[in-house]
Amino acid sequence: MATTVYKHQQSSDEGETNAPTIESPLTQSRSSKPYPFKPYNLTPLDHTLPPCHLFMFFTLKNSGSKGIDALKTGVSRLNAHLPFLTGVMAPSSQAGGKQNVYEVQPASASYLEKHPMLQIEHHPELARLPPNDLLNEKFLPLPFFMPFTEPLPLLRLKANVTKDTITLCLAHLHKAIDGGAVSVILRALAELCKDPNAPLDALPTSPEKEEAARQYMEDFTAKEPGRPSYDLVPLPLDAPLPQEPGLMSISRRYKFSAEKITLLKDACNAVIADAKLIVNPSKPIQLTTNDIITAIIGLCGNRARMLAIPGRKSPPRLIMVANIRKLISLPENYAANALAAIPADYNASWLPDGVAPQGLPATLMKEDVIHLCNLAFSLRKGLNAMTKPYIKGVFTTFYDANDWLALGPNYDSIIVSNLRWMDFFIDFGPLGKVQEYDVPETKIGGISWVLPARNQTGKGLQPFEMRCVLERVAMDQMEKDSLFQWISSE
Repeated sequence: MATTVYKHQQSSDEGETNAPTIESPLTQSRSSKPYPFKPYNLTPLDHTLPPCHLFMFFTLKNSGSKGIDALKTGVSRLNAHLPFLTGVMAPSSQAGGKQNVYEVQPASASYLEKHPMLQIEHHPELARLPPNDLLNEKFLPLPFFMPFTEPLPLLRLKANVTKDTITLCLAHLHKAIDGGAVSVILRALAELCKDPNAPLDALPTSPEKEEAARQYMEDFTAKEPGRPSYDLVPLPLDAPLPQEPGLMSISRRYKFSAEKITLLKDACNAVIADAKLIVNPSKPIQLTTNDIITAIIGLCGNRARMLAIPGRKSPPRLIMVANIRKLISLPENYAANALAAIPADYNASWLPDGVAPQGLPATLMKEDVIHLCNLAFSLRKGLNAMTKPYIKGVFTTFYDANDWLALGPNYDSIIVSNLRWMDFFIDFGPLGKVQEYDVPETKIGGISWVLPARNQTGKGLQPFEMRCVLERVAMDQMEKDSLFQWISSE
């Protein structure tokens, strides 16, 4: 099996509820005129990502018609300021004879009428949206799954109004917009909601800045092509769902202790220093908190899969998702994709025999900590090897290739993406501050998100909130894992 991007799957947790009865009519923002812009090809980085929509939920207090009016005005101004957000992804009209190259093009008036940028729906019988049923299509701005053969919207919004809250569901096409880009777009929308007359040059990005960044990447090439560090795997676009209920992917939330993560990080760094693992004498390797969290999920998730699904064909793998905006000199507020895959071998073995971690509770198995150190070291080594010349070589490989869908990583892996640094708990003016954030997705089996810190100024002391996606039987198995139980307990 080479992918886990499924056609239909909406179980956000094992606690499933029936769809609520919606008595109030659906209303739509009537800004359905086309927003013109010049079509542009997606970049090589875009083409490595799956062509599916991810749904994020931002819960605010119900501020009545004043808040809804501010949201309508904000979205209308955002559409005019960044018209490409209203567009769709479709096969490129400027592919130069290459296969599976995609572009962003303006949406037609009829398409925007069918899939408006903003929908508003009232749910008067609900105090707030049910947390275990967020992916009910009643709450989504788009169908949970849209065929890849059709034009796909880049971004759409739906405001779900209940008695106590307004929950904004944001759908973004991952092949064109990553989590960092969502953060940029959300900050722009928040500013426009706070002040409908906010100067556009004060917003985090502009069409001119986005076009300049895309042109920069088009010229970002090397004399010789370079092979990506991951295995090249064509991405099938319509993987069938498993027939066994236990193999269906579900999503659950967890909390990891910040204190225990620091304890493991310090212990692993001490082991690596004692083992004198030197890759570059001028730049000693220091494991980060993100290395440790990714390694924990990679160890526990892969081990759970091997125990719960013994017939699984794919070998255990781990991928860290890295934001490379700074690395390749892209603007911090670039509103598209700038992600790269850092793979690590589950069975990586860097530490010599006989090393022993110190200062850890006796309840932790020495073998687990050594395995964790090896995985984290492998990730950090791979990330340190990701340089600007390396990325240039990978871009050149893409530009030389005939089929751009054949150059992505193997997504049938445990994948960890860190959103903790993103400030999603922002102020929307009349709508107030975001109170809750969630991404209860299940399309990409094996992915975990480190959720944004609720307070960006005190991240170090806050627990790490996680969203993990695994097959049901594997999720149940992971919850029995002694290392997972220890890290997710106070």
